[in-house]
Amino acid sequence: MPAIGIFEAIKTAHGLIIEKFHLVSAIMLLLVGLLAVFFTVTDFGWLGRSTSTMPNILAGAFLAFFWHRSVLLDSQPDGDPFKSGFFWRYIGLVAIFFVLFMIGVFAVLSESATGYVMAAVSFFLSAYIPMRLICVLPAKAIGADETLGSVWRDSGKIVWKLMLATGLVLLLFIVITFPITLVLFTFFESNDAGVFQNPIVTILSNLLLATLNVYSGLWVVGIISIFYQRTFLAGIDPKNLPQPAET
Repeated sequence: MPAIGIFEAIKTAHGLIIEKFHLVSAIMLLLVGLLAVFFTVTDFGWLGRSTSTMPNILAGAFLAFFWHRSVLLDSQPDGDPFKSGFFWRYIGLVAIFFVLFMIGVFAVLSESATGYVMAAVSFFLSAYIPMRLICVLPAKAIGADETLGSVWRDSGKIVWKLMLATGLVLLLFIVITFPITLVLFTFFESNDAGVFQNPIVTILSNLLLATLNVYSGLWVVGIISIFYQRTFLAGIDPKNLPQPAET
């Protein structure tokens, strides 16, 4: 299977969202509602922001896990991955990536974060290492036997393409959301914490933000799945991979 280019991966991943729109709609209805509730609850101050972090991560992991399987196996969400332990191993890896990212973020925010050396270290921890290892996630989602070591060894030739492709999608997300946010804060009153005074505006803006989050998330996960497929599954039908016994 030939290597895939950056823009081809972006286009293909978006095409899969359109092709599987019936499944995307169901996923978005579930997760948009869930994310909007957490965004709104946090905005209204009923819960601390820290309490919404873990549910949002779990919701994102749920989205990514089943979208990997949909892209690579053309499967619908079902209970088998839970029975076989696929999902929980996937969650463990997501936690590792989250910790790496946060270490990089804290390195930037620390008082000693000065100069190019610290910037390079934080980039290495929060961006390069996770993206170098990210293809282990679709592998675990479909029950393939790639390990962190094997993915690190074989992903060197695609890591920069993968970073650029996902970065372009996230940049597009920022370009779309920034003017929307600007308009909302221009025409609707908010308090010093940036929370809208009108609860209806809060709910609707959070629904919109959650929708864009889920859509861009599907797009990025699709790109990762495609790069994984072209790099690690060349000549292999993922549907024929041996499936581990239920645990």
